[in-house]
Amino acid sequence: MPTALSPSPAPQRLDSLDMLRGVAIFMVVAFHVSIPFGLPAALTTVASLGNAGVQLFFLISAWTMCHMWVQRQGEPQAAARFYLRRFFRIAPLFWLAMVFYNGLRAWQTGHLGEVGPLDLVLTALFLHPFSVHAINLAVPGGWSIGVEMCFYLLFPWLVMRWQTPQARLALALAAYLVGTAAMVALRPVLDTPQGERFLYYSLLTQLPVFAVGMALFALLQQPPGQRRAAWRRLLPMLAVWLGLAFAGKAMGLLTRPFFWLQVFMLAAGLAWTLQRGWAWAPLRALGRWSYSIYLFHFFLLDTVALLWPVAAPRASWHYLPALGMVLALSALAGWASARTLEAWSQGAGRAAVAWLARRRGPHASVSGPSA
Repeated sequence: MPTALSPSPAPQRLDSLDMLRGVAIFMVVAFHVSIPFGLPAALTTVASLGNAGVQLFFLISAWTMCHMWVQRQGEPQAAARFYLRRFFRIAPLFWLAMVFYNGLRAWQTGHLGEVGPLDLVLTALFLHPFSVHAINLAVPGGWSIGVEMCFYLLFPWLVMRWQTPQARLALALAAYLVGTAAMVALRPVLDTPQGERFLYYSLLTQLPVFAVGMALFALLQQPPGQRRAAWRRLLPMLAVWLGLAFAGKAMGLLTRPFFWLQVFMLAAGLAWTLQRGWAWAPLRALGRWSYSIYLFHFFLLDTVALLWPVAAPRASWHYLPALGMVLALSALAGWASARTLEAWSQGAGRAAVAWLARRRGPHASVSGPSA
């Protein structure tokens, strides 16, 4: 049991989760490489599925946060410590990427282009998911980091308020219905390509994905007999969810039935992998470095595309060597960052948690997680 003077040890790292993070980052990079280098028509749809790697990350993140919360059960000031760990895990490297990309943009063009001072402030404060203009502007792919930070802000309240698989899936369905209603109301106002992207990137669409991941964790925590009974109670909710989504699409509403079918299939794959403990070392390594790879593979992809031999016009057969090159460079950058930048920021997080523990004093009682 952790004491007030020493923060609890980190929960055991699950190799299967690292492998799944590796799968997710591979999907994302494979999709992004297909944009400039192209693919044979038969494989274009397959590559487009890589875009779902972000939703796989969200499911894994929700599952991991629940796992860490349970493993640290009983530590004092649980919510405050959670926020400190998440802040130092995410913010320093994200801010560095923000300086890097905007510094590079200013150096190349002499200005920041569409990025204005307000966009920079919102992004630095992780408020860009609430801005149609800023949501994915200052940092490539930064929308997903902002959405994840919003989930972290809500997580301690969500994990304590909704604890059973049924309650968490009901929460996910409720979030989906509220988000869909909001999108129906906003769509006439945001009837532009930028507005459509905002509706996809925003919490209106993505927040239920995290709640599905939380429900999956609660389900897998139950003994097999109870799990089967709980699963039978979850199936009708999933059927209602998909039924409403397909019915809404038939009515011309932005209900995204195939997006949610994909999310549920990813959740099933996540559960299957965790139950069997699969962990392939190369993908596990990519998973451990996935945060840095995600932030910086955009730059490496642009660099590879820029330096690609001009004499060889790009064709679909260029895709695989380009993907291999971008993955190799991104893995190298992720490996270096994990041992320097990420190690330093996580060390600062541990120091901050230790400082918080010392402030609590030697006579503080140990209690269950509280908000």
